Amino acid sequence: MNLLYFVVTNEISGQRLDKVLNQPCVDALVHVSLDFVAHVNGGYTNFMTAAKAAGRMLDLSELVQLTYTWP
Repeated sequence: MNLLYFVVTNEISGQRLDKVLNQPCVDALVHVSLDFVAHVNGGYTNFMTAAKAAGRMLDLSELVQLTYTWP
């Protein structure tokens, strides 16, 4: 079994979110509302966009759906 390390946050600063995503021990960043982050910041940073595409940045609702696949 592989243990994953998720960080759940409500932070909206793109720079601060990038710092969390850049930590090697973090498997994914889970945000309470990614739509709100995009709205406040006028979109995602390049780093956040790449993390989202790689499945390393999730909305809280996506994490909930993901838990249904866990044994």
